[in-house]
This record gives sequence, structure tokens and C-alpha cells, in this order.
Amino acid sequence: MKPIPLSPYWRIIDYLMFPLMKVISLAPFEKPQESHAWHAQKISETDIDTLDLSKCVQVEGYDSSYIKNGAGPLFHIPLIGGWENYVVLEAETNSKAWHVGWVVRDAETLEVLRSEIHKLPLFENKVRLLVGTKERITTFFAVDEEGVQMLLRILGKGKMGDGSNYGKVRLF
Repeated sequence: MKPIPLSPYWRIIDYLMFPLMKVISLAPFEKPQESHAWHAQKISETDIDTLDLSKCVQVEGYDSSYIKNGAGPLFHIPLIGGWENYVVLEAETNSKAWHVGWVVRDAETLEVLRSEIHKLPLFENKVRLLVGTKERITTFFAVDEEGVQMLLRILGKGKMGDGSNYGKVRLF
């Protein structure tokens, strides 16, 4: 489950979108959302089966947004009612860079709805991730640049724009 590097072309697009992401976040003093479709590297059922759940974090969604589906761009836009609640995760890492991934399941059927790893590398050991609505259960995991799984734990929780120190942590 080795992460694929993001193309420089997409990094330029990310840079150009930065001001827009600040505006639509409704939290201008926080780091804006850094997740777009081109950041998501799909992982297979086989990859999911190799995850060591004792190194993962499982989060039941609790966002009250009317946007239930975590596909497409709408759930990333608080300006129009998108998800605002996040969890802060901390990876136990000795490597220079690491990646966070997720397996999103339906809360009732436990069917896998999405399974991805984020292509953007993290250089600090913390990251904020949206928790989703009560219809979802998400298993978050962390891997180094070689795809070796690392221990992940919950450091805190918050809401975009709440003024906490977590606003300085990258939001994927």
C-alpha cells in the first residue's frame, strides 16, 4: 500500500486553489482543507485486509450536516453546509514523511464506501480529518513513504472555526 507521489501539475493546482479554500472554509484563520479528488489514491480490499487494526483509529461520524454522502466536493464546503467536525490524529513516526488513509463504512451494513490513502505527504506528526455524519464509521490509518503501517492515535477533536490551536494543524 505504498503511496504514489502527487504530480507537480496537481501541486500547482493546489497552490492556485488555496485562496478559494480559505474562503469556503468559513475559518479564515485556520489551515484550509487540502483534500481534492486528485489526492485520493484508491486502495483495494486486499490492502484493507492487511491493516493492523490495533494501529488504526476508528471514528463514528457525528457531524450534523445535511450532506450525507462523502463523495464529490460538497461535503468539503462548510459555506454550503458541508462537514465541519474533525478529529486530530497523531502518528507515531520516525520517518521524514508519512501518509494518512481511511476506510469509510456504512454505519449499519459496514459495507466499504470508500478506501483511500492521501497522496500528500505529512511532515509533522499531526493531521485533522473530517469525521463525517452518523451514517459513517471511518477507520483511519497511517503509513510511511514505503507503505509500512504506523501507530495512529486520537489527539483531540474540534470544529472548523472553533478558534482552537488545532486550527494550525493541516486539514485533509
